[in-house]
Amino acid sequence: MEHRFLSTAFYILTGLLFSAAVWAAAELATGSTAADQVRTGQQYFSQGQYEEALATWNTALDSYRDNGDKAGQARVLQYKAEAYLAIGQYNKATTHLKSALSLAGDNGNDRLASQVAISLGTAYMLSNRTAEARELLEKAIAEERAAKRWDSAAVAGNNLGGLLASEGEFEAAISAYQQALSDAKQAGNNELITKAATNIARVYVDSGQQARALQQLDDAMKLAQALEPSHTKAYTLISIGRLYSRVSGGSEESAAEELEKLAEQAFTAAVGVAETTGDNRALSFAYGYLGELNEQAGRVEQAMKFTRLATYHLQKTPAPEISYRWQWQEGRLLRAEGDTDLAISAYQRAVDDLQTIRPVLAAGHMGKHGEFRNDAGRLYLDLADLLLEKADTTVEADKLEAGLREVRATVEMLKGAELEDYFRDDCVAALKAKTTGIDQLGKHTAAIYPIVLPDRLEILLSMPDGIRRYTVAVNADELKSEINRFRARLEKRTTHQYRRHAQKIYSWLIEPLESDLQAQNIDTLVFIPDGVLRTIPITALYDGKNFLISRYAVAVTPGLSLTDPQPLPRGNVKLLVAGLTESVQGFPPLPDVKGEVATLNELYDGAVLEDKGFTQSNIAQELGDTPFSIVHLASHGKFQSDVRDTFLLTYDSKLNMDTLEGFMASTTYRDQPVELLTLSACQTAVGDDKAALGLGGVAVKAGARSAVATLWYINDKASSLLVTEFYANLKSPDFSKARALQQAQLTLLADPRFKHPSYWAPFLLIGNWL
Repeated sequence: MEHRFLSTAFYILTGLLFSAAVWAAAELATGSTAADQVRTGQQYFSQGQYEEALATWNTALDSYRDNGDKAGQARVLQYKAEAYLAIGQYNKATTHLKSALSLAGDNGNDRLASQVAISLGTAYMLSNRTAEARELLEKAIAEERAAKRWDSAAVAGNNLGGLLASEGEFEAAISAYQQALSDAKQAGNNELITKAATNIARVYVDSGQQARALQQLDDAMKLAQALEPSHTKAYTLISIGRLYSRVSGGSEESAAEELEKLAEQAFTAAVGVAETTGDNRALSFAYGYLGELNEQAGRVEQAMKFTRLATYHLQKTPAPEISYRWQWQEGRLLRAEGDTDLAISAYQRAVDDLQTIRPVLAAGHMGKHGEFRNDAGRLYLDLADLLLEKADTTVEADKLEAGLREVRATVEMLKGAELEDYFRDDCVAALKAKTTGIDQLGKHTAAIYPIVLPDRLEILLSMPDGIRRYTVAVNADELKSEINRFRARLEKRTTHQYRRHAQKIYSWLIEPLESDLQAQNIDTLVFIPDGVLRTIPITALYDGKNFLISRYAVAVTPGLSLTDPQPLPRGNVKLLVAGLTESVQGFPPLPDVKGEVATLNELYDGAVLEDKGFTQSNIAQELGDTPFSIVHLASHGKFQSDVRDTFLLTYDSKLNMDTLEGFMASTTYRDQPVELLTLSACQTAVGDDKAALGLGGVAVKAGARSAVATLWYINDKASSLLVTEFYANLKSPDFSKARALQQAQLTLLADPRFKHPSYWAPFLLIGNWL
C-alpha cells in the first residue's frame, strides 16, 4: 500500500542524504575545532540523529561567527537547514537558507551561493512553493553545469525531477533525471548515478509504464548492489524494494509473486547495510516495509514480527513521522487477528504520533494537497470504525455514550487535519487555542454528524439529552454517486430531476433520525458534513412534499471543535461591504450588487468599497483601522481543489486565502473577531469535495466566527434579494443567524421566480449559528 505522507518523509530523508554527501566535500577550514564539529555533525546527520547534529552545528556556527568566517557560517546554516527539512520544519529551514545565501553573496563565493540555492530550491519544493523552487533549481543546474560542477548539478537535477514528477509532468521529470544521471556520470559519483536511475524507475511506475519500470528497476538494483555499504546504499535499496512492491500490486498473480521476492530481497539487503552503518531509521524503514509486504501477502505472523522490529529500532531515534505508520500497521494486524482492544491501543498510539507531526504535514509536502483523507487520514477513520465495532458490544449506557464521544473526537481530529492540509497551515490550532468547542448545543438544536466509511454510513446525532447512533446500509461509492447526481441536477433550473436524488439522500441522512428530532422539538440542525457530503446543501433534501429548510434552520460547520457559538452582539454593529458591479479581469458584471450594497449600507453603519474602490489595499486599510462586526464581499469567488487556485475577485487582483487571513488578522481589534464574513458569489465544481472542504473552512481560515457563502454562483438578482433579506432579518434579536438565513431562503422559495432550489439552496451558513 503506497502511503504518500510517509513517502514524502522518505523522499526528504533520502534526498538530503545525497545532497549532504556532496556538500560534505565542500571546502571548510581544516584543522580547526569548528571544522571538526561540522564533520561530527555530518556523521550524526548521516545516521539520522538530527537533534544531535543540530546541537553540534550550533556550536560550530558560534565559532565561525566569532571568527567572522562568513563562508563557514553559510555552510553550517545550510547543513542546519537540511536537518530542519529532514524533521519537517520547513520555515526554519527556509530562514536559515536565506541567511546562508546572503552570507555567501557577501563573501563572493559563487559556488557556495549556488549550492545553498539548490538547498533553498529543495526547501521551497517541499513547502509547495513550486514556482520559486523550479526557478531556483533550473538556475542552479545551469550555473553548476557551466562551471562543470557535475556533482551538485546532479543533486539539483534530481530535486528538479522530483518537483516535476510531483506535479504530474512525467516526461519532463524523466528528462531532468536523465540529465542528472549524465551529470553524475561526469562527476564519477556512483551514488548519484544510482539515485538518478532509481528516480527514473519511480516516474515509470507513477506513470503506469510497467515494462519500462521493471527494466529500469533491474538496472538500478544492479547499480545499488555494487555500491559500498553506506547510508545512501541502504535508502536506495529501500526505494527499489518499495517500487517492486508497488508494481507487484498491479500485476498478475505469478508475476506478482516474483516481484514480491525481488522487493523482499531489496529490503533484506537494506537491513544488512543499515546494520553495518548503524542507521536505526534505515533499519526501521526496511523492517517496516518488510512487514507491509507480508501483510499484503496475508502472512500476519511474519508481518507482525517485522513491524515490531521497525518500531523497536525507533526507540533510540524518536521519529513520529515514521513510527505512526508502523503503529498503524500493527493495529491492522491485531485487528486481523481479532484482538480489538489491542488493535485500538495500537491505533491510538499511531494517532498520537500523527497528531504531533500535523503542523509538518500542514506546512507542506510534495504533490497535490487536499489528499489527506485518502492517505494518512484513513488512520482516523480506521480507528473510528474499530471504536464503533467495540460500541456494538457495549451494554452500559454511560460507557456507550463515552464510546460514541470518543468516536466523534477521533473524527474531529481528522476534520482538523484535513483543513490544515487544504490551507497548508495551522489555522485549526490557532482557532482551538481560543475556543473550547461544543458540548451543549442548545435546547432545540441537534448536530448531525455523518461518518462516511467504505462499507456504510454511520450517523451520530447529538441532542440535548445525549448522543444517538444510526447505521445506514449505503457504501461510500453508492453515496458518492448519488450525491454527485443530485448536485449536478440541482443546478439545472429548468427541471425537477433532482427530486428523486434529494429523496434518496433524505432517506439516508434524515429519515432515520426524524422521530427523535420531532420528539425533542428540534428546530435547528447543525450539520457536520463528511467527505462528499460537503458538496451539497442539505437544505434542499426533500421528503416527497417539503424541503428540509421548511422545517429546520440549518448551519454547517467543518467540526464541532472548530466552532465558537456566541450570540451575535446586536449593539453597535459595523459593516464593511465591498462589491463589484463591473466586469473586471474577464469576469461578468454583477449589476444587482449596486442595489445590494446600497441596501446594506442603509441597514448598518460602516464603510463601502465599490468597483474601483474595492482593492486589496483598501480592504487591508479598512480592516486595520475599524473593528467591523460583519465583512460582506459581493464578488466572484472560486474555491478549487488546490488552495493556490482559490481566490476572491477584487477590482485590481485576485485575493487568496492567505492574504484574506492576513487582512482579517491585521486589525488591532483581533480579540473581537469578525462575527460574520459573507461571500455572496462563490462557486465550487460538482463532485469536488476538496474545494467544498475549503469553502466549509473559510471561517476558520479567515478567523471569523461564522461565514455565509455559496456552493455555486447563482442569479445575480436572486442572490441580492436573499442577501438583503438575510441582513434585514439579522437586525432582529429574535433571529439567530441560522433562522435569519432560513427565513430569507423561505422568502425565495415562496417567490415563483426563485422557488427552484438552485436559487436559494447554495447559500450556506458556516460555523457559529447563533
